[in-house]
Amino acid sequence: MLNKTAIKTIFQSNQQLTPAELIPELLELGVKKYDYRLTTASYTIYGKGHSFELNTKLEPVTVSELGETLKTKQAVLQYQEGAITFPEFVFLAGSAGVAHWVCDLETNETTYFDQKDYILYTDTHPEI
Repeated sequence: MLNKTAIKTIFQSNQQLTPAELIPELLELGVKKYDYRLTTASYTIYGKGHSFELNTKLEPVTVSELGETLKTKQAVLQYQEGAITFPEFVFLAGSAGVAHWVCDLETNETTYFDQKDYILYTDTHPEI
């Protein structure tokens, strides 16, 4: 069973954590993957045989109708390097047409999707 309270605490501190810091903590708590939806500012957290919804304190973001791979990649790199905060990343991702992303913690891949569920960009995190 997933520890919802501990997972919620980690995601609430996500604004200060880089993906390299966030992912190991989630793996320790049994999280296998998570999905973040910009228009609802919410996560779906998946563990072995369990899932739950987690709302954030962020405002929902308007998603551009045009999905742009280059802008998505640039926003991801800026966030990973710590150049922008998580709320800034979410805004830039929405401006690039990202409607949601799925972070698979077992494969260390995050896939960014547009409003039609087409893949805009897949990022691999070999250092994690």
